[in-house]
Amino acid sequence: MRSATPAIRWSHLAVVFMPTTSAMAARLSRLAKAGVVCLVCACSTDMDMCPAVDCGTPVAVTVTVTSSVSGAPVPNAYFYVDDPRYIIPCDHAGKCSWHGFAGTYTVYIGAPGLQTDSRIAVVRPGTAHCCLDVVPVHFDVALAPLS
Repeated sequence: MRSATPAIRWSHLAVVFMPTTSAMAARLSRLAKAGVVCLVCACSTDMDMCPAVDCGTPVAVTVTVTSSVSGAPVPNAYFYVDDPRYIIPCDHAGKCSWHGFAGTYTVYIGAPGLQTDSRIAVVRPGTAHCCLDVVPVHFDVALAPLS
């Protein structure tokens, strides 16, 4: 039985996501600090009501950083996507990841004493219908020493 109240139909997406660093978290509202919240509009062509789904922000870019001289992982590497204010540290094995959505991004990779490199990441949408998912992009980057 249908309700007498018309259904709300969504035609856009509203997303709030949790950042990966504590500095970025300080800039967000208390809601975003509490966890990852996505309100996803997964409307079909027949304009079904869109469900509200609690989903995580997908891993969009992964990077493995090594030394071009030794081939060893760079433990103090970092990277950022488009905005240098939000630097993401890599782990001791030179691996790091960024959570985001489909789009084209410039990824900058660096480490103290090594040259900075950049790559273009074209993150494509995945196939999930309720949460936004992506096909992650991976880069293996060998950084050279500064001259």
